[in-house]
Amino acid sequence: MSDTTFVDFNTPAITAAWLNAVNAMRFKSGTGAGADLLNFIQAGAGAMIRSLQARGREVIYSSDFTGDAYTRITAAIAEAKTRVTPHLVIESGLLNIGDNTLTFDVPEGTRITFLGALTSTAANKPAVRFGQTGSFTFYLKIENVRVYRSSNDYTGSSVGVDMMNLGFSEIELTQIVGFREGWLGHGWGTSAVSPRGFTYNRVFLGQIHDNRTNGLIRVSNPLLGGYANENEFFGGSFNHSSGYDVATYNGVNLEVEYNSTNAPNNNHFYSPSFEDGHPSSTNTVAAILRGTNNVIVTPRMERPAGESTYLIKFTPDALECRVDGGGFSLSDSNIENLGMNSKYETRNGKFGSYQTPSGAGSAAQTLMSSSSSDARLLRFLDVGSVERAYITGAGLIYARNLSLDNLGSYASEALAIAGGVPLHGLYWNTAVNAVAQRRTP
Repeated sequence: MSDTTFVDFNTPAITAAWLNAVNAMRFKSGTGAGADLLNFIQAGAGAMIRSLQARGREVIYSSDFTGDAYTRITAAIAEAKTRVTPHLVIESGLLNIGDNTLTFDVPEGTRITFLGALTSTAANKPAVRFGQTGSFTFYLKIENVRVYRSSNDYTGSSVGVDMMNLGFSEIELTQIVGFREGWLGHGWGTSAVSPRGFTYNRVFLGQIHDNRTNGLIRVSNPLLGGYANENEFFGGSFNHSSGYDVATYNGVNLEVEYNSTNAPNNNHFYSPSFEDGHPSSTNTVAAILRGTNNVIVTPRMERPAGESTYLIKFTPDALECRVDGGGFSLSDSNIENLGMNSKYETRNGKFGSYQTPSGAGSAAQTLMSSSSSDARLLRFLDVGSVERAYITGAGLIYARNLSLDNLGSYASEALAIAGGVPLHGLYWNTAVNAVAQRRTP
C-alpha cells in the first residue's frame, strides 16, 4: 500500500490492505513485515532511506538468538560467517559456556566486542579460540575479552584464550583467570608448503592471574609450517595470588617455548608487571625466554616472598634475547643467563654478549661523536658526581689517577709528577717503584 493521507469522514476509507500492513508491522517479522516496514534516515545531506530492520541487522548481537549462552553465541558466530567484515557483539552479563570451546572462525576483518564475561569449566580444551587450524585469519579486532574458570586447573590442559593462526590483528585480553594456560599465541601448521603462524599481532593485556602458565608463545606442528613471530604485547598484570596452590604447582607468568625447526622470534613484551602476590610464592618464575630475539621491555618485578630470587630466565635455547630499559625492582640477581648472546639492563648495570669478529672495523660497541674528535665518548664519575676520567674520540685517555697493574704500587699524583718525565702522556717516576700516574684532566 502506498503513502496515503486519511481525512475524517472522507475517502479514501481505511482498507483491508492498510490494516493488514499495520498488522504485519505489529505482529510479524522478516522481509516485508515488522521493522522492515518502518523507515530510518540518518541526519545529514545525502542520507538515504533504509528500513529499521536493515539498520538493526548491521551489528550481530548474541542476545538476538535463543538458547543458553553457548548456543546463542555459537548461532551469532554462524551468522557472522555469512557476512563480509561483520561486527559481532557478545551480550552483557555472566555467560556460562560450560565445558565447551567457543570457536571464532570468522571472516577476516571481523570486529568482535565482548560486553559480558564468560565463565567456563573447560577441561583439556580451550574455552575460547580465535582462528582455525586450516587457514590464516587476518585483520581481526577483538575487544574486552574476559573469561575465567570456575576452579583452578593445575594439571589439565585447559586454555583460557587460544589465538591460533592469526595475523595483523588487534586483540584486547582484559581478564583471564584459572586455566592451565591463560592465553596461548601459536601457529598451527598443516602443510610445509603452506605455513601457518601467529604473526604481526598487537595484543593488549589486562588481568592475567592464577593460570599455571599465565601467558605462552608456542609453535605447534613446526614440521608442517607452524611459527610464531613478530608479535607485540602491551602491559598486563601477571600474578599468582593467595588463592593459587604455589606449594604444589610451580607458576610461570610468561613463557616462550622453543622449537628447533621454527623457533619463535622477534616477539616483544612491553612493560609487563610480574607481581606474584602469594605470600609463599618462592618457586614462581617471572618469565622464561627461548627462541631468537624475543624481548622484554621495562618489566615490573614484585614478589613479596623474595624479589631477589624472582627470575627472568634465558635458557640455553635463547639466542640474542634481551631485557631492555631496566625495570621496577629489576636487579642482576633476577636474571638467570644461560642463553647465547643475551643482553639485559638492570638497576645494577648493563650486560651484553655479542658475536663480534676479530679484526679492524668490528667491535662489540662503537662510539663516535660527529661534532669533534676531542669530544668525550665515555665519562667516568665518582660517587660525588665528580669526573675522574674520560676517553675522547681521538683515542686519548684522561684520568685523575691511573694505575697500571704491571708497573707496581700506587703513589700520589704529586709524587709521580715530582721528578718524573712524560712518557706517552703519562708521568713515569722510576724513583717510586715504577708507578705511572696521569695528570689531572
